[in-house]
Amino acid sequence: MIYSFNNLTFFLPKQLLVEKFAYFKIPLSHIKLATNQFSHIHCIKSCIYESVYKGELSHFDRESGFSIERKNNVELPKKTVIINRIERYKKIPKDFFAEIEILTSCKHPNLLTFFGFCDEDFEMILVFECDFKVTLYDYLRSTSNRTNLTWEKRMRICLDIAQGLMHLHNVEGKPSMIHHVIQSENVFLDENWTAKISNFRTWLSSTMDPPRARLRHVVDDIYSLGILLFQILSGRLDYDPHASKAQCHFDEGKIKNMVDPRIMEEAKECSFTPKERPNEDSLSTFFKIAHQCVVETPNERPRLEDVIKSLEKALHFQVSKSLMLNIVFFLGILTLYP
Repeated sequence: MIYSFNNLTFFLPKQLLVEKFAYFKIPLSHIKLATNQFSHIHCIKSCIYESVYKGELSHFDRESGFSIERKNNVELPKKTVIINRIERYKKIPKDFFAEIEILTSCKHPNLLTFFGFCDEDFEMILVFECDFKVTLYDYLRSTSNRTNLTWEKRMRICLDIAQGLMHLHNVEGKPSMIHHVIQSENVFLDENWTAKISNFRTWLSSTMDPPRARLRHVVDDIYSLGILLFQILSGRLDYDPHASKAQCHFDEGKIKNMVDPRIMEEAKECSFTPKERPNEDSLSTFFKIAHQCVVETPNERPRLEDVIKSLEKALHFQVSKSLMLNIVFFLGILTLYP
């Protein structure tokens, strides 16, 4: 088998590669049990390249590969996982193991953690730990009984996503990771609303011009990020940043018309403490960078470093305003009740 890594090519038999990553191998029987034989009930996404499942993997001894037997009728802990079942013939074995090589060392607080793999019966499966609460898609599409995320929290989610992408694009000493399509379905939110990206892929180009091909994939990621920023701003999955209305709102100084109404409504309803109403400078900074991400000409899109700086600036405007409002509010309370 040909094994590619860091632009070098090695000829290794498959058995040696399997042994190299034996610690991370998960028996197919465990994965089938976690997904009820790959039932559609457990499937959260499906396309021509892969099917993605959510399941509970029974705890087992990774050293031996055997399940730990339950003792004294005590229920064994289970781990919630995301299971990426790659469609047959969509990835050749050498690329599959090259990807595992990178995933074992690709650790970041805004990325789902790689947990293991399976290559039995012609299956190619990647498994990730997933202590998430909901996906961003679940949050945006829900219209009832939904926890409202303030403008500050939404910006922090955007920063999480951008920083996760930044890490993927710059994994030190490894081939670049490219997300390909960063969508709300691929962003998980844990109990603290920290965003974690899933479904990212190793970039292993076979084109004649790898640097140019890599750059194209990077700017595509930035474009997808821009779409996501507008969806988080508006609270709508179908929001179209290319619509003339969006630009008109910005040109006329009516950016607030693009903001998810729930944020504004919450600010109006609270009379006891000042709520985090979106700051105009924060909104303007956010809109400008989101709009740059989705311009039609790829080479006019910003670098991820610039996206992160702009999001941090927008967050600073919001946090500074909220702090001042709270100071003024509590000083007023002290004046009323000396």
